[in-house]
Amino acid sequence: MKKTLKKWLKINYLLKLFIKLFIKLFYFLFLKVITIIEKTYTFTTESDAKIVEKIVSTDDVQIIHMIFKKGDSTPTHYANSNVYLIVVDGEMTLTLEDQEPKLYPAGTIINVPYNTKMLVENKTCENMEFFVIKAPHPLKLGAPEAPRKVE
Repeated sequence: MKKTLKKWLKINYLLKLFIKLFIKLFYFLFLKVITIIEKTYTFTTESDAKIVEKIVSTDDVQIIHMIFKKGDSTPTHYANSNVYLIVVDGEMTLTLEDQEPKLYPAGTIINVPYNTKMLVENKTCENMEFFVIKAPHPLKLGAPEAPRKVE
């Protein structure tokens, strides 16, 4: 009986050891592999009204998504960072400093330098959709998070 008990305890010990090793191996091979590295964000894809949504705001970048109906615009303001405007639908009317307004169709990326006076308008089409990329984040430049409006 003692031999059987010793044999059973040894098998039990080996089984527990095997299970612990299996769990560690499973964790290493599978859980570490499927750990999600990326972070995803969503934005509105259709709207019957003007949309201004801040999608990303990290220490390094701000990304804002906007949909303007015909006649919608931003207030005239100063760029509070290095700004990239990415026109994805429609046609953007952009006025910088005291220049004449310029039209930019979908598929255009416009770089607006920091502290440039700007006005974005939708004068020509039913819908105009674009993204605003601010890099670095305005706070890294000592600028306010919201752009300063022209008075």
